[in-house]
Parts: sequence; structure tokens; C-alpha cells
Amino acid sequence: MSLHEVVYNACYGGFSLSMEAIDWLESNGCDEVKSMIKDIKSKQSLTYDLTVKHDVSIWFNRRRHHKDLVAVVEALGDKSWGKCSQLKTTIIDSSEYMIESYDGFEDVITPDDSHEWIFIND
Repeated sequence: MSLHEVVYNACYGGFSLSMEAIDWLESNGCDEVKSMIKDIKSKQSLTYDLTVKHDVSIWFNRRRHHKDLVAVVEALGDKSWGKCSQLKTTIIDSSEYMIESYDGFEDVITPDDSHEWIFIND
């Protein structure tokens, strides 16, 4: 089994990226981000920054293990965070994971994590 890095939000608020992070992703060859930005620019959106931040953050929301997302969070640190975010990375030794969220504060859960189960014996 191999190790994987996963990005999660470590504060209340929610997962989002800063424009600086998005610029870094575009400059460092993240093809998916380049394609989204090209599409948004072609529509000449009046809310360019807002649209880009929203679309890119949504795309990465189900790809928290993406190598470029991990790289930008590690490279920029707190400058990679969007409003109301505090992005961190964690290492998991599973090829499956899910993000569990409470008011935007997230935990990375793998099938190997032990949970304390409460059994009803009545």
C-alpha cells in the first residue's frame, strides 16, 4: 500500500483557494486550472476572480489528493487559503478516503480509521 497526501480545511468556514493559489496552479502547469481559466476568460465574466475561485475550488473539492493541490498548499502555506479556510495536508496509507465536515471544519477519514461504535443492547 502506498502513502498519499490529502488536503483538508482545519478551521470552521470551508475549503477554498486564494487567487494567489490559483495563479500559482496556472503558472505551474495544472492543465485543469488552465482550461477553467481559459473558459471563464472567454465568457468575459464581470466577476472573474469570484468565478475562478468558485469553479477551481469546486473542482478540487472531490480531488483533495491531486498532486497540484497538495503542491500549492505546501508551497504557499497560508497564502494558499481562501476566505475562511486554513488548508493543511495529511498523509494517509489508504487508497480510499472521505472528507468529513462539520461547519466547514474537516477531518480526513479512511476505512482503516477505528471508530468507537456504540451498540444498543436493549
